[in-house]
Amino acid sequence: MKKVVFMFSFAAMLFAACGKEDQEHTTPGEPAEQVPAIVSMMYYLDATDDMLQYLDYMVTYDDGTGERQESVVSNRWEKTLTASLPATFTIKTHIRVKEGMYDALAAADTIHFTRSHGYAYQVFDSSATAIPGLSDSYNSASTSVGVGARIAEHVQAGDYDKTYTLSFDANGVKIEN
Repeated sequence: MKKVVFMFSFAAMLFAACGKEDQEHTTPGEPAEQVPAIVSMMYYLDATDDMLQYLDYMVTYDDGTGERQESVVSNRWEKTLTASLPATFTIKTHIRVKEGMYDALAAADTIHFTRSHGYAYQVFDSSATAIPGLSDSYNSASTSVGVGARIAEHVQAGDYDKTYTLSFDANGVKIEN
């Protein structure tokens, strides 16, 4: 009888052990592996007072759900975009001389102009917990002083219009564009 109980107990343990093979093995107290699911990106653009006075500064942005457009009306424009992975974010800047301001801009001796911009991003799991090591930031400072006529020429030629694209793969790794 002891032999049958032992065999039955051994079979039950073996069956239970086999059923756990497909489950994840973690040590008690060890956090479960975080699976990247979401990326959140904050993008910014700077504008000088001169730019706001003479220029229409438009930003078109897309987080994969469609393009939206905003005017830059203060010295700093910021937008935080969030998307499921994989994801691609696109920011387009479009700068034109304001209606009726071309002559005033062209006559200005000194115009302060900037193309400073940057971004910061963080990758999260499906429970919105930040995943360590999957974040970064970038800052580009570019401020200049120029003669209004030259700035007006560059603006009219579209020289300051730019498109910035940031893409992330399914693992939350930034793809170099």
